[in-house]
Amino acid sequence: MLFCSKHLKYFMESAKKESFTLAADTLCITPSPLSRIIYQLEQRVGCQLFERLPGRTKLTEEGMALYQELLPCYERIQRVEDNWHYRRSEKLTNSGKLVIGTSGEYINKIPAVIKRAVQRYHYRDIYIKNNFMIDDSARKETIFSSLMKEEITVYVTTEHYPDNDDIIRIDGTYQILRLAIANDILAAESNADDIIYTLPLAQHNSAFFKQCDSFISLNYLPEHRNLTLLTVPDFTHRLDLVKSGVAISLMTPNEVLCSADLHKGITFLNFKSYPTPSVRYCAYTLRHKYKEPLNLLISDLIV
Repeated sequence: MLFCSKHLKYFMESAKKESFTLAADTLCITPSPLSRIIYQLEQRVGCQLFERLPGRTKLTEEGMALYQELLPCYERIQRVEDNWHYRRSEKLTNSGKLVIGTSGEYINKIPAVIKRAVQRYHYRDIYIKNNFMIDDSARKETIFSSLMKEEITVYVTTEHYPDNDDIIRIDGTYQILRLAIANDILAAESNADDIIYTLPLAQHNSAFFKQCDSFISLNYLPEHRNLTLLTVPDFTHRLDLVKSGVAISLMTPNEVLCSADLHKGITFLNFKSYPTPSVRYCAYTLRHKYKEPLNLLISDLIV
């Protein structure tokens, strides 16, 4: 093992097998060096760990106490090593492509994810497929078809589609939304509750709006009936509309950070209403692909 000593490995396997001969077979060595290592360990800890019986071994009371205390740590080290070998092996250095699909709203976070994918998960070829700017009703079929054909590896979005037998949805945490508005049209002591229905709302697609948690729907209350939704897939175009005072936009924390860097003329307002509207990112991928290291990458994508 890479991350634990030979003494620990030999002791744990001998304790499991209750036989130096069987343990030696598991470790691909002969019984003689195994027995010698165990004797050296007993000399170091100052007590006998195994009773040598005809044809088998048995843990002493001290040996059993040590084994039970070490077992959780040993199993954890084994899992770490298995994952490491999984990532580093030629098959799992991901010589194939990692294709991250998105419908536009998530594109600002992709560069950071790519950096982690290269450094931590050892993907060699990474691509962004951002051409799902089609009608909401047709997008699910197109996305699922692309996943089934393995044209994309994972699709990240705020759209919540039902699972099927082949594709799994992994939900992330809820992201608190803030309202983006141009500085030039802010009144004194403005807040998001007062402004939300005064200007068109520009979002990347209507599915985002529909998935907002605790947000008043378009036809729910009279004061919100004039709320107009603009579908603006391109993120920078949406920022331009906000900055020019043509529209407002609900944005996630990641979008707020990106927006603040791109446009200094935009203010982000909190909602005073409770609970504050939020939206949850999720990811879709083939069930058989949802495994190390892709499951860790997905958790980074949708946190």
